[in-house]
Amino acid sequence: TSGFIGIAFIFATVYLIWLSKGITAEKSLTFLLLIIAFLIFRVVFSNIYDVFIARLFNSSLDSASGGRIAAWVETINVFKEKPLFGVGPGNYGLYLGEEAGYVPSNVTLELLATVGIFATIAFYMISIDLIIRGRRLYKLNRRKFAIIPGLLYALIVFTILLQVNQGYLRLYHWMFLGMIDGAILYYMRKYNIKDLKHCRRKKKYGKINN
Repeated sequence: TSGFIGIAFIFATVYLIWLSKGITAEKSLTFLLLIIAFLIFRVVFSNIYDVFIARLFNSSLDSASGGRIAAWVETINVFKEKPLFGVGPGNYGLYLGEEAGYVPSNVTLELLATVGIFATIAFYMISIDLIIRGRRLYKLNRRKFAIIPGLLYALIVFTILLQVNQGYLRLYHWMFLGMIDGAILYYMRKYNIKDLKHCRRKKKYGKINN
């Protein structure tokens, strides 16, 4: 369900950006085609629609989330008991007298409960650092570094969607962080950018603007 929400959110954002540049018949037709495609999906794949989308409107939010929201209170209480360093990675279920496979239902709460407040801050500082560095790089030359804001926007959406599940060690999350960091480092080396903190000094990087 979160995947469908993420896809719809990204499509809506891209469409609104496109629409902000002026309304045309082509853009209006695109919107109409999307509505028709959704209606066809609703009829042809009704079972998929009911399982992944309709449940958001046919039941309470907690029921639609599979009881995840109610479980947040439990995880918050565990964090309150061990706020600094948590109960240890992989020990959440054992700490509560459950099986080791019993885990929190929110990645941020999982971090807080298992590794504590300091590690949680450090984890999210990675994304914040990438966003700051990527933004500074993009401001140097919006045309040459146009891919950077797209990657950063995707990271933000992905991070938000990940809140409906646990797993701060998900491989594809760390791969994505590495891809963004690699893209920033690639451009820095290609254009001999030594320090992004002074990215506003465009004269220093004249090669980029040529």
